[in-house]
Amino acid sequence: MYIDGLGSSVQIILTTWKLNRFTRPEVNLYPVKLVNGFWGHRFIVSAIEKPPLVFRSIDKILTQEQSILWDGIEIRLIQLLAGILNFTLEIHDATLSKSRDESDDRIIGDLVTSKAELGISGLYMTNARYSMVDFSPVIMQDCGTFMSLGSFALSKYRAIFGPFHWSIWVMVVITYMAAIFPIAFTNNRNVKTLCKSPKQLESMCCYMFGTYTNLFTFKDVKSWTNTKMGSTRLFIGTYWIFTIIITTAYTSSIIAFITLPAQPVIVDSSYQLVDQRYRVMTLDKGGWQYYLNITNDTMSKRLISNIKLMNNLEDAIDYIVRTRFILDYAFLGSKISLTYLYQNNYIQKFVPI
Repeated sequence: MYIDGLGSSVQIILTTWKLNRFTRPEVNLYPVKLVNGFWGHRFIVSAIEKPPLVFRSIDKILTQEQSILWDGIEIRLIQLLAGILNFTLEIHDATLSKSRDESDDRIIGDLVTSKAELGISGLYMTNARYSMVDFSPVIMQDCGTFMSLGSFALSKYRAIFGPFHWSIWVMVVITYMAAIFPIAFTNNRNVKTLCKSPKQLESMCCYMFGTYTNLFTFKDVKSWTNTKMGSTRLFIGTYWIFTIIITTAYTSSIIAFITLPAQPVIVDSSYQLVDQRYRVMTLDKGGWQYYLNITNDTMSKRLISNIKLMNNLEDAIDYIVRTRFILDYAFLGSKISLTYLYQNNYIQKFVPI
């Protein structure tokens, strides 16, 4: 259904889609005003401060009526649309209401009561809201995330143990074994012997390992220093440099592993939170205390079965730090908001998961 209500207070049904066709095919769905923009039509926008999507600040230099300044990702996006489609914006704080404690519900209330035409500040799409207001296409996706105490040694451990992953060992072994054939072939230039006597593979391996383990002391006939082939020397030199790099990398990892303290506990998923008996806390406003109630996921239900509500984020983080020797807490919130928060304020103290 296409509805034209711009520039008027009455919504008019232009046409509907029924039986795979428009009921009024003669109606132009793209009139001139959409081609040339909205002719400066003013939209009242209801917003709240929700960094990094919407920032609200006060400029003391301006007059009282113009003292509030708005910025953020959604503000700049809607200003960009206003410049392209030729309409103006008037951004207001969401109306306070005793019946609506949640900030998002205040914005929805402004839209329902026609106090605003647009609502921003990272509104989540829920089944209840779909029946009340219309949503634009999704411009950003968010999810719930947990933030708990971490360790500075965690990133170092992951860097140290990276070279010891089984996939890296497999690739190193394959590289070494694959290099044996071209090197031995450039030296002997004969594969018939290898086909007739597969046991020569053992001699080839001994030739290679004797080459790079006794590089300057191996002077036998099979030594690469006695070969007359330039290609063999080139292959052996590359093989030797590769071995030095691998050996140095693993030696540094082993030394770093010995000098580091005990490995910290790594929590990367909700399953680990349940297994390690973390308690979950979140704010008493914002909606996250309700969003997980509508899920059928067993793990999510176990996490929120004994949830603790806090007044603000600063108190929640301080509580996590103060009770770290008694109980382990993880804070549940918006990933976008928490990422912005710890990058700007707590990057030296807290590590999100």
